[in-house]
Amino acid sequence: QGSPAEAEFDPDNNRCSPCPHVEAATDAFWASATPDVAARVHYKLVPCDGSVVTGDGDIGCNGHKNTVGQAKVAEFLAPTISEVMGWEL
Repeated sequence: QGSPAEAEFDPDNNRCSPCPHVEAATDAFWASATPDVAARVHYKLVPCDGSVVTGDGDIGCNGHKNTVGQAKVAEFLAPTISEVMGWEL
């Protein structure tokens, strides 16, 4: 859930750096879980390239998403959550 603007705020903070590891752990879990359990586990990358959170009006204090940033992430995730849960948007 990072933004390109975060590098300016804190160059040592790359919020997307753990993502490949989380995805790999999810994949490993899927491979070892029973089908009914695996069906309840999902991974969705929230890009850090500025396509979701841009750093323009969506970042609050200490680099955290403000309500605008959180709404952008929620809007990005809504279709996937809707599909997984069987909810209509």
